[in-house]
Amino acid sequence: MNFRQIAINAAKRSGALLKKSFSKRGKRSWKDKAGAQIVLKEDVESEKIIIAEIKKYFPQHSIYSEEIGSETKKSEFCWIIDPLDGTTNYSMGIPWFCNCIALSKNNKVVLGTIYAPFSEQLYIAEDGKGIYLNDVKIKVNKKDLKDSILFLAKGGPENKKWLGKTIINFSAATRTERIYGSLGLELALVSSGQADLVISKGAQPYDYAAGALLVKEAGGKVTDFKGKEWQVSNANLVASNGKIHKQILEVINKNV
Repeated sequence: MNFRQIAINAAKRSGALLKKSFSKRGKRSWKDKAGAQIVLKEDVESEKIIIAEIKKYFPQHSIYSEEIGSETKKSEFCWIIDPLDGTTNYSMGIPWFCNCIALSKNNKVVLGTIYAPFSEQLYIAEDGKGIYLNDVKIKVNKKDLKDSILFLAKGGPENKKWLGKTIINFSAATRTERIYGSLGLELALVSSGQADLVISKGAQPYDYAAGALLVKEAGGKVTDFKGKEWQVSNANLVASNGKIHKQILEVINKNV
């Protein structure tokens, strides 16, 4: 069984659980005393399904997942997992969520899947092999910045001021801004040419890893705020269709 098929199997089995449980979803609880991070039983159940599928074939691989954290082993491979991206949406009955599964080799992401259960859209990319949406090859668009749709994600509540400032800075430069609450799906939209850029500050590797590879394999560009190629360890990300990337970085950094 190859890496690609394992990721697909895990994504679809997790997605089936998330879709089935959506109408009777569990009560939300909190990861922190401030009540900034929601966790549902579906987060945990989805994670168990994904990890069990991976461990069935690759028990020697490391795992970094949102709920359990790190399981480090002596392996060049690490699976990076967000079992339910869009937990707040899910908890409120909004069907805009997905699971995200990535595989890194020596800290380089080589495989990524994003699966949206309600639309049954499966995005999958492999390093150097392009990206597919339900077996159809896709790519980014070539829109100009003034015609672009900007998606924003702020990470934790400490980044609210940054978010407001960024919206103000881009309001005249882009056609419109959006905050949908699922970074994985927002990056997927850029990879399919339905959106144009994503800017995110302070998220975790499991929020970015799969989506970043999707955008790159679709012909886009993914960097940190300074324009350096995005790495798994980076907390800040700019993903675009590539054509507008330099302009984006100029706007981000003009008042820093």
